[in-house]
Amino acid sequence: VTELGEVDLSALSEGRLTAGAADLAKAVSRLGAVRGRMLVAIEKNESWRASGARTFVLWSEKTSGQSPSAAVKEIKRAEALDSGLRRMSEALKNGEVFAGHVDVVRRFLSAPELEDAFTDAVEEEFVAWARECARGSSSGASRRALIGTARRSESRPRKPRRRKRT
Repeated sequence: VTELGEVDLSALSEGRLTAGAADLAKAVSRLGAVRGRMLVAIEKNESWRASGARTFVLWSEKTSGQSPSAAVKEIKRAEALDSGLRRMSEALKNGEVFAGHVDVVRRFLSAPELEDAFTDAVEEEFVAWARECARGSSSGASRRALIGTARRSESRPRKPRRRKRT
Protein backbone atom coordinates (compact mmCIF):
# COMPACT_ATOMS: atom_id res chain seq x y z
CA VAL A 1 0.00 0.00 0.00
CA THR A 2 2.86 2.38 0.79
CA GLU A 3 4.35 1.73 -2.63
CA LEU A 4 1.02 2.40 -4.33
CA GLY A 5 0.79 5.72 -2.52
CA GLU A 6 4.15 6.76 -3.96
CA VAL A 7 3.46 5.85 -7.60
CA ASP A 8 3.60 8.76 -10.05
CA LEU A 9 0.01 8.61 -11.31
CA SER A 10 0.67 11.08 -14.11
CA ALA A 11 2.88 8.45 -15.77
CA LEU A 12 0.06 5.88 -15.93
CA SER A 13 -2.21 5.48 -18.93
CA GLU A 14 -5.91 6.23 -18.59
CA GLY A 15 -6.63 2.50 -18.82
CA ARG A 16 -4.22 1.65 -16.01
CA LEU A 17 -5.61 4.44 -13.85
CA THR A 18 -9.24 3.42 -14.27
CA ALA A 19 -8.51 -0.29 -13.90
CA GLY A 20 -6.40 0.41 -10.83
CA ALA A 21 -9.14 2.52 -9.24
CA ALA A 22 -11.70 -0.24 -9.92
CA ASP A 23 -9.40 -2.87 -8.41
CA LEU A 24 -8.85 -0.72 -5.34
CA ALA A 25 -12.61 -0.24 -4.91
CA LYS A 26 -13.07 -4.01 -4.92
CA ALA A 27 -10.23 -4.43 -2.43
CA VAL A 28 -11.80 -1.82 -0.13
CA SER A 29 -15.10 -3.70 -0.35
CA ARG A 30 -13.41 -6.96 0.56
CA LEU A 31 -11.50 -5.36 3.44
CA GLY A 32 -14.74 -3.80 4.68
CA ALA A 33 -16.35 -7.24 4.77
CA VAL A 34 -13.45 -8.60 6.83
CA ARG A 35 -13.55 -5.62 9.19
CA GLY A 36 -17.30 -6.11 9.59
CA ARG A 37 -16.80 -9.73 10.63
CA MET A 38 -14.15 -8.58 13.10
CA LEU A 39 -16.48 -5.93 14.54
CA VAL A 40 -19.17 -8.54 15.15
CA ALA A 41 -16.67 -10.81 16.92
CA ILE A 42 -15.24 -7.93 18.99
CA GLU A 43 -18.73 -6.87 20.07
CA LYS A 44 -19.78 -10.43 20.93
CA ASN A 45 -16.79 -11.17 23.14
CA GLU A 46 -16.63 -7.58 24.42
CA SER A 47 -12.88 -7.37 23.83
CA TRP A 48 -13.29 -3.64 23.15
CA ARG A 49 -13.75 -3.12 26.91
CA ALA A 50 -10.02 -3.62 27.54
CA SER A 51 -9.39 -0.31 25.74
CA GLY A 52 -11.21 1.65 28.41
CA ALA A 53 -13.82 2.97 25.97
CA ARG A 54 -17.25 3.47 27.53
CA THR A 55 -19.14 1.85 24.63
CA PHE A 56 -18.48 -0.33 21.64
CA VAL A 57 -19.46 2.52 19.30
CA LEU A 58 -17.00 4.89 20.98
CA TRP A 59 -14.27 2.26 20.68
CA SER A 60 -15.09 1.83 16.98
CA GLU A 61 -15.03 5.60 16.39
CA LYS A 62 -11.67 5.96 18.10
CA THR A 63 -9.97 3.03 16.38
CA SER A 64 -11.32 3.78 12.92
CA GLY A 65 -11.19 7.57 12.98
CA GLN A 66 -14.79 7.68 11.74
CA SER A 67 -17.53 10.04 12.78
CA PRO A 68 -20.08 8.69 15.26
CA SER A 69 -22.70 8.23 12.52
CA ALA A 70 -20.25 6.44 10.20
CA ALA A 71 -19.17 4.11 13.02
CA VAL A 72 -22.79 3.27 13.85
CA LYS A 73 -23.57 2.67 10.18
CA GLU A 74 -20.60 0.33 9.81
CA ILE A 75 -21.60 -1.61 12.94
CA LYS A 76 -25.22 -1.93 11.81
CA ARG A 77 -24.04 -3.10 8.39
CA ALA A 78 -21.80 -5.73 9.98
CA GLU A 79 -24.61 -6.93 12.25
CA ALA A 80 -27.03 -7.17 9.32
CA LEU A 81 -24.54 -9.19 7.28
CA ASP A 82 -23.91 -11.48 10.24
CA SER A 83 -27.58 -11.97 11.04
CA GLY A 84 -28.71 -13.51 7.79
CA LEU A 85 -27.72 -11.68 4.63
CA ARG A 86 -25.65 -14.63 3.44
CA ARG A 87 -25.71 -13.85 -0.28
CA MET A 88 -25.06 -10.15 0.21
CA SER A 89 -22.24 -10.95 2.63
CA GLU A 90 -20.63 -13.28 0.12
CA ALA A 91 -20.90 -10.71 -2.67
CA LEU A 92 -19.31 -8.05 -0.43
CA LYS A 93 -16.47 -10.42 0.53
CA ASN A 94 -15.86 -11.09 -3.17
CA GLY A 95 -15.79 -7.39 -4.03
CA GLU A 96 -18.85 -7.75 -6.28
CA VAL A 97 -20.95 -5.20 -4.36
CA PHE A 98 -20.15 -2.28 -2.10
CA ALA A 99 -21.09 -1.19 1.40
CA GLY A 100 -23.71 1.24 0.10
CA HIS A 101 -25.58 -1.61 -1.54
CA VAL A 102 -25.71 -3.48 1.77
CA ASP A 103 -27.01 -0.31 3.44
CA VAL A 104 -29.89 -0.10 0.97
CA VAL A 105 -30.95 -3.66 1.81
CA ARG A 106 -30.50 -3.00 5.52
CA ARG A 107 -32.77 0.05 5.31
CA PHE A 108 -35.32 -2.04 3.40
CA LEU A 109 -35.29 -4.61 6.18
CA SER A 110 -35.70 -1.97 8.88
CA ALA A 111 -39.40 -1.75 8.02
CA PRO A 112 -41.05 -4.49 10.13
CA GLU A 113 -43.77 -5.13 7.54
CA LEU A 114 -41.12 -5.89 4.90
CA GLU A 115 -38.91 -8.12 7.01
CA ASP A 116 -41.16 -11.16 6.56
CA ALA A 117 -41.24 -10.60 2.80
CA PHE A 118 -37.44 -10.87 2.60
CA THR A 119 -36.92 -14.37 1.28
CA ASP A 120 -33.84 -15.99 -0.23
CA ALA A 121 -35.24 -15.21 -3.67
CA VAL A 122 -35.71 -11.53 -2.80
CA GLU A 123 -32.18 -11.37 -1.38
CA GLU A 124 -30.85 -12.88 -4.61
CA GLU A 125 -32.69 -10.17 -6.57
CA PHE A 126 -31.09 -7.50 -4.39
CA VAL A 127 -27.67 -9.05 -4.89
CA ALA A 128 -28.20 -9.19 -8.67
CA TRP A 129 -29.26 -5.52 -8.64
CA ALA A 130 -26.24 -4.55 -6.53
CA ARG A 131 -23.86 -6.43 -8.83
CA GLU A 132 -25.38 -4.67 -11.83
CA CYS A 133 -25.00 -1.28 -10.11
CA ALA A 134 -21.42 -2.09 -9.11
CA ARG A 135 -20.55 -2.85 -12.72
CA GLY A 136 -21.85 0.57 -13.67
CA SER A 137 -24.75 -0.63 -15.75
CA SER A 138 -28.42 -0.28 -15.04
CA SER A 139 -31.60 -1.92 -16.22
CA GLY A 140 -33.49 -0.40 -19.10
CA ALA A 141 -36.36 0.62 -16.83
CA SER A 142 -34.02 2.36 -14.40
CA ARG A 143 -32.24 4.09 -17.24
CA ARG A 144 -35.56 5.24 -18.79
CA ALA A 145 -36.76 6.57 -15.41
CA LEU A 146 -33.52 8.46 -14.95
CA ILE A 147 -33.71 9.93 -18.46
CA GLY A 148 -37.36 10.88 -17.91
CA THR A 149 -36.49 12.65 -14.67
CA ALA A 150 -33.61 14.48 -16.33
CA ARG A 151 -35.86 15.62 -19.20
CA ARG A 152 -38.55 16.86 -16.82
CA SER A 153 -36.01 18.83 -14.82
CA GLU A 154 -34.55 20.36 -17.99
CA SER A 155 -37.95 21.59 -19.16
CA ARG A 156 -38.73 23.36 -15.88
CA PRO A 157 -37.40 26.85 -15.49
CA ARG A 158 -34.87 27.07 -12.72
CA LYS A 159 -35.43 29.36 -9.80
CA PRO A 160 -32.52 31.64 -9.09
CA ARG A 161 -30.50 30.47 -6.11
CA ARG A 162 -30.36 32.75 -3.13
CA ARG A 163 -26.95 33.55 -1.87
CA LYS A 164 -26.22 33.06 1.78
CA ARG A 165 -25.17 36.14 3.60
CA THR A 166 -21.91 35.87 5.43
